[in-house]
Amino acid sequence: MFEKMKPAIALFVITLVAGISLGFVFDITKGPIAEQKALNEANTVAVLIPGTTGTESRDVAMEGSSVVKVITCLSNGEVIGYAITAAPKGYSGAIELMVGFDTAGIIQGVEILSQTETPGLGANAEKPAFTNQFKGKSGKLTVTKSKAEAGAGTVDAITSATITSNAVTLGVNDATEYFEEHIR
Repeated sequence: MFEKMKPAIALFVITLVAGISLGFVFDITKGPIAEQKALNEANTVAVLIPGTTGTESRDVAMEGSSVVKVITCLSNGEVIGYAITAAPKGYSGAIELMVGFDTAGIIQGVEILSQTETPGLGANAEKPAFTNQFKGKSGKLTVTKSKAEAGAGTVDAITSATITSNAVTLGVNDATEYFEEHIR
């Protein structure tokens, strides 16, 4: 009987050791990962809202919206802008992005914080050729596949990555809507 149980016992011991090891590694790395994420967020805020010397942040959860966090950007105690983080669903998963606004609600920039989109296609959403299209705009934006349809309220889609383009634009629109409804 014991001979028949040997493989099951061995598998149990291996699984137990692997599970404990994974838990141990997770516990050790969660602090440095959180620190690195906070540093990346601070660097992104500095890029989107230059001159920021301090911030106040709060997590938000709005039903039907991809907005997850609002950061008030300060300089010498005065509000100089806002950085709003959103996480809309893209083609391969959530696309975490940050949208910078001046105090009037004009988009100062968009930065992709993390994404798992297809390399060479949707991953191009991180490139300035795409994200710079949002600068200086306000209000609801739409995605267009044709430059002939381009206008003040449009953004050119990334070639062969319309789902990603729509997702990023949705995140920007959600951030703009949040700004209009809760900040302005």
